[in-house]
Amino acid sequence: MRKKETKKPWKMAQTAAAVALLVLVTGCGVYAAERILAQKQIAIIDNETEFMENVTETTIHYEEFSGENLDFADSKVTDRTEEFIQTSDFVGTVTEGTKDDLWSLKAEEKIDGKIEVGYVYPKLSDAFKDQNIGIDLSYIEANYPTLWSEKACQLCYDSRDADTFSRGAFFASYRKGDSQAVSIQYEVSDITNEDDYIFKEAYDSTGTYTTADGVTLTITSQTADSGYTITYAHMITEYSDFVLTLRGDFSEEESHVIYDSLNLSSICETGKQ
Repeated sequence: MRKKETKKPWKMAQTAAAVALLVLVTGCGVYAAERILAQKQIAIIDNETEFMENVTETTIHYEEFSGENLDFADSKVTDRTEEFIQTSDFVGTVTEGTKDDLWSLKAEEKIDGKIEVGYVYPKLSDAFKDQNIGIDLSYIEANYPTLWSEKACQLCYDSRDADTFSRGAFFASYRKGDSQAVSIQYEVSDITNEDDYIFKEAYDSTGTYTTADGVTLTITSQTADSGYTITYAHMITEYSDFVLTLRGDFSEEESHVIYDSLNLSSICETGKQ
């Protein structure tokens, strides 16, 4: 059991997700110190009383972005940075990217003593490349090529030290045809995570999968209102939270190929390292 400080909602990301990875930002992007990469455990608890005793003191609460019951054929993509700029209370600066930038637009604003920056990238893989995050999306972007639902790359820095990274959120959804969608959500923070807990009865099924590069994912699934299956693959480290969501008709083999393609060992320690 643990007692942690309560995180305040991050206005820019509009999410209650408590996640992350302590990192320093240099001119070349996000770099992680080796000490922060230890993978934390996610216990699957089937006793409701035991679960409630644990969950009352956890700070790890991720809120997945929307799209649970959207029509797969709907290709409209919402970019949270663009939405942020359009809000009536935005008083920051907006910069267009040059031919040398991987991003096309950057919005920057000072909020509650923090410098918050949102980027618009054509693809999530561009954001990961630009921020030196080793998650590999090449298989997903090649096989599920249509952007779908929401996407974002949003970072927060300490205003007293603009090189010190505080929080970040990266996510996007991709789909293939009208029956399959893959969503990636990666959030980072400078507040330490501990082991987490999930309640078994909240899902249709629960389990784990170890990727080819040695990362253990907690797998849960449930059924959307529209009838298709939603499968979550969740992994946390001391300072980061990664969730990959499959919506639709995916075979076990296809799911495993996707998990193995991600190079998740680049963001956490494994037994193979």
